[in-house]
Amino acid sequence: MSSHFYAHSAHLLLLALERRSSLKSIVARECPLSSASSSHSSSSSFSQSRTYTLAEQKRYLATLINLLAWRGPLEIVVVQSGVEGEKELGKALGQAWKRYEGSGSTKQKHKQTAACHALLLLLVHDMLCSRTKRIAASPAWPPHRALLPHRARLQAELVRLQVAKGKGRMEELRSDWREEVEGDKWVRGRWVRVNARNASMNEMLDWLRSRGYSQAQGDSFPESGRQFLVPSRGSHPENLLLLPLSATPDLLSSALYKEGKVILQDAASCWPAHLLLHNSATPPMHVLDATAAPGNKTSHLSALLSSRPSSSSPQAARITALERDPQRFRTLTAQLKRFACLRPGAGMVTPLQADFLSLDPSSSNPSAREVALRDVTHMLLDPSCSGSGITGRLDWLTATATEEQDEGETEVDEAHEEGMGGGEGEGEGESGRLERLAALQLNMILHAWRSYPSLERVVYSTCSVHRIEDEEVVRKALASPEARGRTARGREYKWALAERRECLPGWPWRGEEGKGEEAERMMRAYPAGEIEDACEGEGKRIHLLRTNGFFAACFVKRWEDEERGTKVSLNERGESRNAEEGEQGGSTSTSSTTAAERKKRKRLRQKASREAKRARGEGEGEGGEPRGEESEEEEEQEEWKGCAD
Repeated sequence: MSSHFYAHSAHLLLLALERRSSLKSIVARECPLSSASSSHSSSSSFSQSRTYTLAEQKRYLATLINLLAWRGPLEIVVVQSGVEGEKELGKALGQAWKRYEGSGSTKQKHKQTAACHALLLLLVHDMLCSRTKRIAASPAWPPHRALLPHRARLQAELVRLQVAKGKGRMEELRSDWREEVEGDKWVRGRWVRVNARNASMNEMLDWLRSRGYSQAQGDSFPESGRQFLVPSRGSHPENLLLLPLSATPDLLSSALYKEGKVILQDAASCWPAHLLLHNSATPPMHVLDATAAPGNKTSHLSALLSSRPSSSSPQAARITALERDPQRFRTLTAQLKRFACLRPGAGMVTPLQADFLSLDPSSSNPSAREVALRDVTHMLLDPSCSGSGITGRLDWLTATATEEQDEGETEVDEAHEEGMGGGEGEGEGESGRLERLAALQLNMILHAWRSYPSLERVVYSTCSVHRIEDEEVVRKALASPEARGRTARGREYKWALAERRECLPGWPWRGEEGKGEEAERMMRAYPAGEIEDACEGEGKRIHLLRTNGFFAACFVKRWEDEERGTKVSLNERGESRNAEEGEQGGSTSTSSTTAAERKKRKRLRQKASREAKRARGEGEGEGGEPRGEESEEEEEQEEWKGCAD
């Protein structure tokens, strides 16, 4: 390491604290690889003359993560020690920063006071909190030489803080500042999903019991001890368990984790796959994960489809997973292989490196890729978001990291933003960033509705708690012209929200915007939870409702003739779609279409019989009163319900 490393890390830290991008995104832009330096653009306009190795990129990322985890305690230590007021140290830090800026390593100008403070935090962190407890630069480097005489004073302040916080080990200060809310007795646990592709719940339960864990009763259990909970299906997706955070080391070292049989995934992050496939018709179906990397949600879709009683043919229930970024695509493919999702059969995943917004299967001159996506029936949309709901992770300060360190795409997509006339202007602020993200999110929903003619069900989700990214996006989508349409055969439809009974009805928190039923059809989770039950006994407890902040809404295509009472059997789904979108392929005669024709003929016979009775004067209602239009329509609907059933 060198003086450049610390100065450049301070620059990266200042960008991270501006909360405009995730740490990975910042490092990728500001530390360009030699082979990719020409393909990245940056708001800070880094010097094109300097490139970095992959190992250096990882070193910068690790440094940022650790510094952010310790930043709270270090800020107090620096202030209480008073070292920032030392003239010699301040002069050395200022000269080091000017030398860095003068080298052309960045054209982004930071205030010197903020830059020197960031540089000081990095040096104090390495001196007191790193594994080696030393600054990895020459002792002759002026900032290093100026800080060394104050080491004892800084160490004393850190110990004083440890005692004041009641921590037995110094390392516990790090978790204290990112895991818990002061005075909150409800703490986070470790959510684990059993991968039904290659494991069973019983296998996981046996593993837990062999290590002394016992199943708790109720909705919570003490943080101390070795217990776990299995939530009910009405409030949580299936195959989930809640363990104490202390179980994480055992899990990570277990064969179950290494073989992809269990996945560390937050409970709320499991909503999208559950909502998308809940109450859906039996295969054939084609599911598209529009922004799939790193693959946790995709693997959940695969597990749900593979566990259904259906044909083992890959065409019976298949998944396509899109990812535009080459590096993230490699991660996606590796994860899906580890989770056994590439195995042939129902639920098999086909990874595809492509940009969702650049694909248009409904175009008049489609590519081979687009033709293959014309029959997509179900879509999961988990687009870039602010990540404001994420808690308890090493990227907590930027509010833009990925869930469970790898779940979800939350950084701003620069290429998509440029297409929308975006761009991060000077002094844009948090509100401007959220508006651009919301515009991207809405654009992705509308693109799905416009470009995928066979689409029947879409789940939109974010790990954000901001209404502008959640309820407001849903409301604007439903109010857009794309929310209504007509097929090539003239059949009208509209997009609407799935009913609450299809959206984990036992989960307590619903949408915050809209009236009554509309809000009830959306789902929310809050990063700290809103648990009202009083704690039983002393100590902190882990509760089933403690998750990351999350939002999800499920859109379903409703046919206008169904709204008027002319219901179409769910079993006709595939055949009616082929008939109405004839240009996508010829329709075939099946037993389900024959059944539909019989039902239609029966309904017409009943209607003709009713009209004949009316003509003979036999069509009077009770009490001799003529039957009105409203009662006749009700009778027709009841008759059709009977036929459909």
